[in-house]
Amino acid sequence: WSASSEGVATPEGLLLSLKQAHRALLAEYGTMIAAFRAFDSEKDGSIERAELTKGMRLLGLTLDAATSQTMLNMADKDHSGRIELAEFKALFANLDAPLKLQELRDAMQAPAEEKEDTEAPPEEQKEAEFHPVGTDRFFLDIQVARVVISKEEHTFSFRGRTIKQEELTGGTLRITDAKSGEVLSWGETEPAGPDELRAHRELIREEQLARTLQKHLPRIE
Repeated sequence: WSASSEGVATPEGLLLSLKQAHRALLAEYGTMIAAFRAFDSEKDGSIERAELTKGMRLLGLTLDAATSQTMLNMADKDHSGRIELAEFKALFANLDAPLKLQELRDAMQAPAEEKEDTEAPPEEQKEAEFHPVGTDRFFLDIQVARVVISKEEHTFSFRGRTIKQEELTGGTLRITDAKSGEVLSWGETEPAGPDELRAHRELIREEQLARTLQKHLPRIE
């Protein structure tokens, strides 16, 4: 896609642009995998940011500069300058899901600075005994909002991160950041059933509505 003018990207505008790009890609190539392969000029399983921009431009997609840059940054999660197939698919996944807009908001509000690495060295992590990490609420949030990247590798996209789920000996379930190795959730918790997930989605929608009302309704002193 090409940049039409300067501006400030918004989650709503980004979601609309993603939907437009998704429709154009499917109309032209039939599947997202076929679209990715068409952009992958070197046939090495990844595409450069410039190749993605050029491919979108050829489809006639024109975005403002801020939205275009934000979309590229979200696709290139590891800042390598190249976009892998999993990153490409995750960017366009579940665009009609109610939580996709919140996922985009979270990703765009994330601080630009890298967090200091406070994790223990890999050797210490490997030898560490199990201790609970994260809350039951956070574990449910992950199950509701995650987007599957690879079932075989148990990797998912969640709030701008690539996460990995591991079932360890002793019946514990550990979820880590696939890039940094940070442990996000670790507990003796069974995956939630359909009824519990449905109830949690409804809870999230109610909380989002409450935040919206609190933001826009006038305050009473």
